Amino acid sequence: MPRTDNFNLETKRVLAKRVGYHCSFLGCGNLTAGPSDENDEATSETGMACHITAASGGGSARRYDPDMESADRKSAANGIWCCYTHGKLIDTDETRFSIKMLKDWKQIAETTARIMVEKGCNYDAASKHFAFRELIAETINVGSMDTDSQTIGDLLKDCGVELSWGKENAHILRDLIIELTRNALSHGKATEVKILIADDNITLIDNGAKFNPKLSLTHGTGGTWAAAAMRKLEGDKIIWVYYHEFGQNISRMTYIGKNFHFENITPCSIEVNRTELYKGEFKIKVTETCEDIYVIIPLYLVYSDIALVEMAVKGFDTKGKTVTLICRHVSSGVIEQAKIYLPEFRIIGVE
Repeated sequence: MPRTDNFNLETKRVLAKRVGYHCSFLGCGNLTAGPSDENDEATSETGMACHITAASGGGSARRYDPDMESADRKSAANGIWCCYTHGKLIDTDETRFSIKMLKDWKQIAETTARIMVEKGCNYDAASKHFAFRELIAETINVGSMDTDSQTIGDLLKDCGVELSWGKENAHILRDLIIELTRNALSHGKATEVKILIADDNITLIDNGAKFNPKLSLTHGTGGTWAAAAMRKLEGDKIIWVYYHEFGQNISRMTYIGKNFHFENITPCSIEVNRTELYKGEFKIKVTETCEDIYVIIPLYLVYSDIALVEMAVKGFDTKGKTVTLICRHVSSGVIEQAKIYLPEFRIIGVE
């Protein structure tokens, strides 16, 4: 029988205290201790300490590390405090909850507790500190539509998309990714859809028939409606790009943060400096790989610059592909005027 390295009582207490007795399961935060009606000194405790790296080996113990010392396996560093409901879920599903994911959750929970102490605020207020933080990196493959909704929905929650990008934004992204996955597997005859979550972006890759979902906004149902909802969201902190490369459809949704560099998220972009804009000397290189072309306009565009942009881009041969102008640190009035003056281009303002 495999040896089990259980936590002792003191280790459990340390884990609970370090998160203020709140559940560390991302999005939960429920208190796990309080008064009991039995008598004036009785308490009710509904929490449990879970192992990050499994306590023992076995067929289903995917998080077990045989090279880890016993003392390390049962130390506080290898534990995470949860409510009983989520603790049992973590202990029984070692596929969904990876070691790295649980370590990230633990760090978030402990930081939340620290903010509550330092700021004298409640759990919800402290949790807002994590808005727009980096996502928890994870990769999954989806090969069947039987479980796609559950798998994708859990993935986005577990990786902190709701916490970091906002619940409503996360729901729009979830709907889009589920619809794109279903379309790739059914209509595109893809054999595999890969979803990769990184620090500030979510990437969907499939090996099905070439299809640009951003161009399908007027015909169809599920996928069309989801794409239209995403297009409304685009530019409000999130950018959605599509391109076809090496026989794969690639859709990437990226959060526009302080360290955002548009040229890093798509090969289909060109940055224009102010001299090129004034002289009208820049060119757009249209390739077969790029379905959408992004032109990054110089910082702080003002009203009188709009006519310069129009003169510079009106003669482009875009080969029927969509051109989006990315305007950085521009007033809402300039953005709205640019949309009127340049109706043939998509205009997105980012900070």
